[in-house]
Amino acid sequence: MGVMAFLYNELELYLMGMAPLSSVSPFDLFSDIRAWLGTETAYEFRSNSRTTYNNASIEDLLGTSSPSFEDSQKEFKLLVIVLTDEALTTEEWDTIDATAEWFSYLGADDYSSYNFWEATMV
Repeated sequence: MGVMAFLYNELELYLMGMAPLSSVSPFDLFSDIRAWLGTETAYEFRSNSRTTYNNASIEDLLGTSSPSFEDSQKEFKLLVIVLTDEALTTEEWDTIDATAEWFSYLGADDYSSYNFWEATMV
């Protein structure tokens, strides 16, 4: 397919209304990065600032989620927009159609990448 999809993390699922705030583990946010080294297997950096967020600090920052996790939308429709300077070939349209169909499939599939349903399962 050529599409790489990943599982959404706990914070992303919470922000989408797919999971409760209690499912978000504490995490760190680093800023004012002053040194950066990336290799094929790891990233190393030095930062002048580190902030740890937990459930209470997330709620203090963002407020109470509304609608609540229990009442939030869990079903969505997919809109695909292609921006191009040139007309797409039939093969390119077929690839876009197949990718959209795969990504919006409501169940597990046999691909190594995750469709939206798989990536949002909690």
